[in-house]
Amino acid sequence: MGILRSVFVVALAALICAVGGGNAALPKAEGKTKTSRWFQTGPGPARRVFTMRQPAGVVLLTRLTTTYGIRASVAATIPRLAGVRVLNYGELGDPSPCRRRGSLMVCTQPQEGCPMPKAAWRIHVLKAGSLAGLVRFDFVVGKAPTE
Repeated sequence: MGILRSVFVVALAALICAVGGGNAALPKAEGKTKTSRWFQTGPGPARRVFTMRQPAGVVLLTRLTTTYGIRASVAATIPRLAGVRVLNYGELGDPSPCRRRGSLMVCTQPQEGCPMPKAAWRIHVLKAGSLAGLVRFDFVVGKAPTE
């Protein structure tokens, strides 16, 4: 059973890399900045808290990718200064930033181009009691694109 689960996780990771949420590649981050985290969850609720160091700049990407059927949300904050949020469910009538891509739900939340300092962002991922599956968060802060 362990081999089957490993093959499943690798296949899902390859699918996410291939799908990319509709974008061919992540926006470039400066230096060796880590721009994504993913993990496999079991059935039922789950919570993860971690940090991502990001350079000074504007939020270029806030994307949550999950196995279709999982309800999840992510809040990324610079404690006592700023924060952004993305979720893959909404209130009745709210436009959704999500698109289904095969077995995945990809949600890209647009953000305002407010300048942010170099910081260690605190990331809170919450998964409601639902199916087992994959949760991935992509987050990039960097230089504002020139028009």
